[in-house]
Amino acid sequence: MYTKPEALAIVKDLVSRFEEQLPSYKKAEYNETSKLLQLHQQKATTKLESQLVQLQGNIEYCEGRVDELVYGLYGVTEEERRVVEG
Repeated sequence: MYTKPEALAIVKDLVSRFEEQLPSYKKAEYNETSKLLQLHQQKATTKLESQLVQLQGNIEYCEGRVDELVYGLYGVTEEERRVVEG
């Protein structure tokens, strides 16, 4: 467990790295984020329980992929990841 000052320092460093990489993120096309939005739209209009379950599984998978891409893009360490994920 981290002290509050330690956790704040880690988060401050992550924000700084995020801000540095933001222009490259905005220029790139990330299929996972587009797919994730599309899945949420489908889920909002789906009525069948079996389809809802399948869509939710796909959403969770895409969210995990987005997390991995973001962590990789910003060079987030395992220690920093534990802080972020709480």
